[in-house]
Amino acid sequence: MTEFDYLVVGGGTAGCIVAARLAEDPALSVGLVEWGPSDEHEPRARSIRRWAEMLEGEYDLDYRSVPQERGNSGIRQARLRILGGCSTANTMISWRPRVADLREWVDLGAAGWDAATVHPYYERLQAPITRVPPARHRLPLLHRPGRNRRGRPGRRRARGPPDRRIGTDGVAGSP
Repeated sequence: MTEFDYLVVGGGTAGCIVAARLAEDPALSVGLVEWGPSDEHEPRARSIRRWAEMLEGEYDLDYRSVPQERGNSGIRQARLRILGGCSTANTMISWRPRVADLREWVDLGAAGWDAATVHPYYERLQAPITRVPPARHRLPLLHRPGRNRRGRPGRRRARGPPDRRIGTDGVAGSP
């Protein structure tokens, strides 16, 4: 059995950050346990164009929130059981908390959560934004009933036998 000075349970965003910070001390041994698989060989985690494919998929725990007094109504909370957690599916986007929100937390007793203490950690997360290369293929246009390929009202060009043509209401065989 392997022994560690610290064992971090959960390899999501926070767990990985805690484990990495602890591991900065070379005198400590740190273990990280994640319920889901590694994201190393998950192609959807490696392509910014494909991250949304993991939502509501095999890794998503798909929690639902309850309406909040000062916030949103009930919404989906995608939480992934994969190394990196939900950061694997949200392309590692982070939001810097507003100074007023952090001030409110401190006023309510959360010592050490003021903007001067918290914001430098967000600065450590910053990375240069790089352009995403263009896709190698064009995605098909989505058609709405009664619209042509340019999204304008009108009939679509008929193709195939007359009984299979799509009419202006989007139904095969209708006028």
